[in-house]
Amino acid sequence: MRRLLVPACPLCLAILLGCGPADDGSPSPTERQTELPIPSVTLSLSSKLTNLDILGSTHQPSIVTLYLISGRLFRLNHDWTVEPELAESMEISGDGLTATVSLKEGLVYSDGTPVTSRDVVFAYTRNRDHPGPYFSTLLAPIRQVETPDSKTVVFHLKEPYLDLSLALAHMAMGIHPQSRIEEDPEYFRHPVSSGPYVLKEWIPGASKWVIEANPNYVRGPMAIQRIELVAVPDPTSRVLQLSAGTIDYVYDLPVTARASLPTEVEAYPAPHNGQYHVAFNGGLPDGHPVRNAQVRQAISLAIDRDEVNQKAFGGISPPARGFQYAGPPESLFNLPYGGKRNLAAARELLAETPFRDGFSVNLQTWGQRSGWTDAALVIAANLGELGIQVQVVPLEDAVASSNLRSGGYEMQFSGLAAGPMNFFRSQWIPGAFWTDALRYRNPEVIRLVNSASVAIDFDRRIELIHRAQELALQDMPLVPISERVVLVGSRIDRKILFEANLPPGTNPMVATMAELQRHPGQSSAGE
Repeated sequence: MRRLLVPACPLCLAILLGCGPADDGSPSPTERQTELPIPSVTLSLSSKLTNLDILGSTHQPSIVTLYLISGRLFRLNHDWTVEPELAESMEISGDGLTATVSLKEGLVYSDGTPVTSRDVVFAYTRNRDHPGPYFSTLLAPIRQVETPDSKTVVFHLKEPYLDLSLALAHMAMGIHPQSRIEEDPEYFRHPVSSGPYVLKEWIPGASKWVIEANPNYVRGPMAIQRIELVAVPDPTSRVLQLSAGTIDYVYDLPVTARASLPTEVEAYPAPHNGQYHVAFNGGLPDGHPVRNAQVRQAISLAIDRDEVNQKAFGGISPPARGFQYAGPPESLFNLPYGGKRNLAAARELLAETPFRDGFSVNLQTWGQRSGWTDAALVIAANLGELGIQVQVVPLEDAVASSNLRSGGYEMQFSGLAAGPMNFFRSQWIPGAFWTDALRYRNPEVIRLVNSASVAIDFDRRIELIHRAQELALQDMPLVPISERVVLVGSRIDRKILFEANLPPGTNPMVATMAELQRHPGQSSAGE
């Protein structure tokens, strides 16, 4: 990860961060950041924090908070490289079936109690015994976990697992004390931390929660001591508060606001390692239009992905050409016509179905997310030209997520973010959140994805996962729309508060003081 050395001189740092006196004579949030560590930063998310237990945490506030207050054996950087966090090292056996992890010396939680290998095993077994949304995509390849001593963890694998270090860097393997969780049913309302921050103030469902730097964090003191996270559901309010300086960092800004922000605010796109899509409920009655594969394919052909990108996301969300975002070799650009709209082909395909005269359908979306409702409205207008009457239904995040779980929807504009292989496992392997939400089961697709997941040879993995994508294209259980990118607005320098690859998505992370001073002359972590 590349970072600049922070100048020791307060004045130099103020110039670097673009600080200046406020018009009314009082210090602005950035003007107060003349010395490190920064005392406090306010970070805005789109919705409230309702849960911190990984077995039920799938929405943005939980994900962002869990990564900040939970240590893992490894951590992911912004470029998908992996480095140890609580682990000192990992050794893989010659047959690829055993991984031995040694913990760093002197690990303790924020309350001073030791972090032990038993806690690591418990993180795995708790996910195994009470499967949450990530077990089948991340931890299922693990057969058994042992602890020869308090500082050693041995993972016995069912088959070779090329992505084990990525799985151990995921929030699903956040390390918390086994004894506290077993003794206290309310533990996740006031957890201790093995990560960079510890939760200090939180009432579930409240609009504000506070985390403070963990004094016992193994990587050392943080460059920001306190972070106040606030839920600001209205996108316009997020823009106004960022402009006024009452918040310092917004993770999800409307793209249209970019040109109106003051000069001391940097706005930049942050790729989310995912894609937007239109999901179909495969659990609806057989006669429902969206249960027909040709209807779903026609819908895909009728959507103008370029228009969605421009009108809903301001041009920062590249149109999809396949099921996965561009970049990883696992992705395959196999959408017909390169993903470009072809209304004539869509009409021809729909005419071959019992629904040639069109039908009516509801398209739900997450109304608190910037651009999502706009995207749904563009899609509704596109499908109207195909004779499909679409009613757009914006929902709160928690309701949209609940409807996906319960099957209370027909179509939903949403998004998925994950690492390359887990992206496909998340939407095609039973037990994963999106597979279950789609009610999608194709035995051959499942076999190919599973085989690709355990392939030792990388070329073999790519061959298998590409074949799976070709088969899934015929089923079209969801329609890929465009790459998932968020617009970030920040008053904090990107070497201090930046975005790292922490699936699902790219999430805000903070540099330690040591990291800021270790790499002089290098560019920002966010670049």
